[in-house]
Amino acid sequence: MDKAFDQIKHGVYRRLLEEYLEAMDREKAGLLAAAVTNRLFSVPPASEDGRLFLSEHEGRVRKATEALKGNDEILYAVTVSLRHRQKLLFTLVDQGKASGTAINRPLDNLMKMGLMAEVKELSEPKAFIKFARKFLQKSPQ
Repeated sequence: MDKAFDQIKHGVYRRLLEEYLEAMDREKAGLLAAAVTNRLFSVPPASEDGRLFLSEHEGRVRKATEALKGNDEILYAVTVSLRHRQKLLFTLVDQGKASGTAINRPLDNLMKMGLMAEVKELSEPKAFIKFARKFLQKSPQ
């Protein structure tokens, strides 16, 4: 499942990168795409460059994230991914293999930003894994 979550994140990043390359150089586009992807998934920047970019461009990152309100493809993929992660974490907590301190935070953040897509029924894990693989494959290179 971790691979599927990563495939969704990479697919989101690649789609955003392609869009941002139309307006800025590769380095800034990459940093912005990473920052927006991280914001959608409620994860901190993975690098010092990412942390510095976010601290200097927080407003720009927020606006770029808000601009995704009409992007059903990305928002659906993010929402499905976060719901599957939440379900997996609940299972691990029930089994005593994890603590449940921040299980709902990513979905709560997505909802507060007004970016949660409607997902009528959560697919089985195998179907999600297949969806994630296809989502990444359909992403720009």
